[in-house]
Amino acid sequence: MPGAFSDYFTKSFFMRKKTTAHQALVAWWNEQHQGNYAIKEVPPQSGTSLHKHFESNTINNIVVLLTDALNLSAGSAGSIQLYTLLQAYILDPEKREQLNKIADKHYR
Repeated sequence: MPGAFSDYFTKSFFMRKKTTAHQALVAWWNEQHQGNYAIKEVPPQSGTSLHKHFESNTINNIVVLLTDALNLSAGSAGSIQLYTLLQAYILDPEKREQLNKIADKHYR
């Protein structure tokens, strides 16, 4: 099947297209969704500057990608609040620090 996910993530694809995994993922996602839930390429990020390169709409589109990948019925339903969580984590450095402390305490 042309344009299949695996076509975008083979070594020969990267070598042929001279692309990164990020660029391939963005291209594949946007091709599959034809403008709906579009995501943009962004420069490589460090943890301290995440909030400078993203806006909430972009994060929401990434949540759609994540829910599709995890086969979740929604990004915000019941106790699952991925939209709120990822917006807080990426856009607010203070909340990111607090969430990291919780994760470090409970999941390391």
